Amino acid sequence: MGSARGLYFDLADPRCWPAVELLPRVVPTVPFAAVRGRKIGVAERGEVEEVWEVAKRLGLLPARPPKRLAAELEEASLAAVYAAMVGKGVAFAQAAFRHAFAAGRDLSSWDNVVIVGASCEIHPRALAAALRGAGVHRRLEENEREAERVGVVELPAVVLEGRVHQGLEAVLALVEAEVTA
Repeated sequence: MGSARGLYFDLADPRCWPAVELLPRVVPTVPFAAVRGRKIGVAERGEVEEVWEVAKRLGLLPARPPKRLAAELEEASLAAVYAAMVGKGVAFAQAAFRHAFAAGRDLSSWDNVVIVGASCEIHPRALAAALRGAGVHRRLEENEREAERVGVVELPAVVLEGRVHQGLEAVLALVEAEVTA
């Protein structure tokens, strides 16, 4: 992704959902980089009810979270990386968050990951083959090293014009600033 610009997110972190939905509206060309928050030392998540209130305030789909929030979504994270590699990163991330937090589906289920991929025109066999390959695993690790290098300690994190905006409130402030600019 490079250090110039991008959105770092973790599919297991509901705080990233509003950022994934809103940032492309104001910075349509921002690249997305999936990471595993625990792998890069991101602080533990706060109260998710707060995120549902933010989602409601912002006019996102009504929140209906899965019965349990998975701590890490390895296959879903790798699928998000593959989607970005084939030019469908934003669509996949948005579909995944909607599937998880508006439809209440568990992204630790491979079937649900396949459904998200199919909604973005990613064939299930292509997705499965990509996840078996080393390239997607390597890219996920590169995303995580890059996030560490630029100083990401809270998700979501957006890097624009050399500045790192971390945490949901900072990203929402960035979106608001872009809207009013």
